[in-house]
Amino acid sequence: MRPSVFLLKPASQHSLEHLQQRIGITWQQISWLETAFTHSSFVNEQDGQCEDNERLEFLGDSVVGLIVSRYLFEQLPALREGDMARIKSAVVSEETLATAAATLELGSYIRMGKGETQSGGRSRPSTLADLFEALVAAIYLDRGLDVARRFTLDALAPFLASPALPARGRNAKSALQEFYQKKKKQIPTYRLIAETGPDHRPYFEVAVIVDGKELARGQGYSRKSAEQKAAFAALKQVERHD
Repeated sequence: MRPSVFLLKPASQHSLEHLQQRIGITWQQISWLETAFTHSSFVNEQDGQCEDNERLEFLGDSVVGLIVSRYLFEQLPALREGDMARIKSAVVSEETLATAAATLELGSYIRMGKGETQSGGRSRPSTLADLFEALVAAIYLDRGLDVARRFTLDALAPFLASPALPARGRNAKSALQEFYQKKKKQIPTYRLIAETGPDHRPYFEVAVIVDGKELARGQGYSRKSAEQKAAFAALKQVERHD
């Protein structure tokens, strides 16, 4: 069933157009995206003229869980069930999803009531985590599982640290640094290889370097994201050879 359509203010329409450009996904039914970014406090102020994102958040919780579970099953075949469960729990936790949402600046796009906004709702971890799940559900419903999978794994890649290394499920850059400091007394550095794309949506390629040797590269729509993905790729290489 398609969500109820609510006419957005021009400023909100512009914001959602900008969001679609930033994440590289264009909606066929924009109402799914409108609903994903509608907080219950906004609905209350509009006397129920629109639908909040709580139902999408419910669906998104399962979709994110499925995507992460499949990734662990396919990419880390040596893991036993207990290890997969622990890593999945860390990756789909409120803290991780909220961090991923904050990195994408999703809180700046949400429609929220005045009171909730004034109390810091846009940066509240629980709200951001729910927003991330609602967005994944909106992608899944409008564009299908493959697109939802690409978006989710791209956003969560920095947190899918190798299970063979310290700091399971944590920030990939931190895990890589801990590994090299402990075993080799060295600290990884990151080098910008290329910056492409239009001014409003630049795309970065970054290499991670240890002792003058390039370990891996990562790409992303922010330098921070590219560095995290390079660290994640390096962790996977270390695991294979450790």
